[in-house]
Amino acid sequence: GRLEGCDVRVTGRVPPEWRERVRREAPPNVTFTGFLPDPDYVAVLNEADVIVVLVTVGRTQQQGGAEAVAVEKPLVTSDWPVLRDYFEDAAVFVQNEPAAIAAGIGEALDRRDALSRRMRLLKTRLDAQWRERIAELRALLFETDQAGEANGR
Repeated sequence: GRLEGCDVRVTGRVPPEWRERVRREAPPNVTFTGFLPDPDYVAVLNEADVIVVLVTVGRTQQQGGAEAVAVEKPLVTSDWPVLRDYFEDAAVFVQNEPAAIAAGIGEALDRRDALSRRMRLLKTRLDAQWRERIAELRALLFETDQAGEANGR
């Protein structure tokens, strides 16, 4: 299919009950890296043209998606409302089915430059939101600290 010329790296742990079957049935262009030391993992992320992070539960915390934002790479992810709300137009959303995933990866490769720009904009917006929240938290903590001092605590 379309992804035959792609080098696919699967990071992390393959569940033991799937390990033998997955490795036996995986195409030759798929490499299972297992867990990588942080510098090696960051290198894999930076080398990637597209990052794929799939989940089976809609409200799963998606560290891999956050990492795609951090390195400003196109993301292919599962089609859940919470993920659409968070990643907006910076990702390609797919059903967790092989044909849909392959088509989503192909689309992300075709739209790589535009998706990277959108990811960069998303990163800027998210960074600004975090800075605002941290400032609010600091202000709240300062108020609480000042109130405690005023009450002799």
